[in-house]
Amino acid sequence: MGAVVGVCIIRLELDGATSLKEKRSRTNSIKDRVRRKFDVIVAETDELDRLRRAELTFCAVSNGESVVCSRLEKVVAFVEDMGICRVADERIELIHV
Repeated sequence: MGAVVGVCIIRLELDGATSLKEKRSRTNSIKDRVRRKFDVIVAETDELDRLRRAELTFCAVSNGESVVCSRLEKVVAFVEDMGICRVADERIELIHV
């Protein structure tokens, strides 16, 4: 059995953000907390210059599809529960290698 790579793309709405500096502060907080809690890689991948929108991409690798899916679904729930922003859209894709 090969590895399974999971990619989760989350589009966020950051209501009330008044500057790009504030937006970066919020997204960095999300990225740092997710990295500490879950074993995933995270990057801000789109909407970099939009004040009230952000896109974060999370990646997880395991030998089991269910492990990867579960971890990424927990990441999405964690981000939603943080209350820093609203999850406007999410997508999880699996790649079997």
